[in-house]
Amino acid sequence: MASVVTTLNGALTDSATRLTLAAYTAPSGRAKALLRIDDEIFLITDTSASPTLGVVRGYMGTTAVAHQTLAGA
Repeated sequence: MASVVTTLNGALTDSATRLTLAAYTAPSGRAKALLRIDDEIFLITDTSASPTLGVVRGYMGTTAVAHQTLAGA
């Protein structure tokens, strides 16, 4: 599995379903991908406006929490 290192380009509330990364290129041939910020896992569901992504929060049993600008992904 490929790994991408980037940061949030703006703070994120615990209920936001769209987030913007400093840089992001969708993995080739994948409809959906996972993203981890701090201890939360996100399911990326929409990359049509990349680097702004549509996401499902708290994926795989993690908890949706607020994240600060420049939090690592």
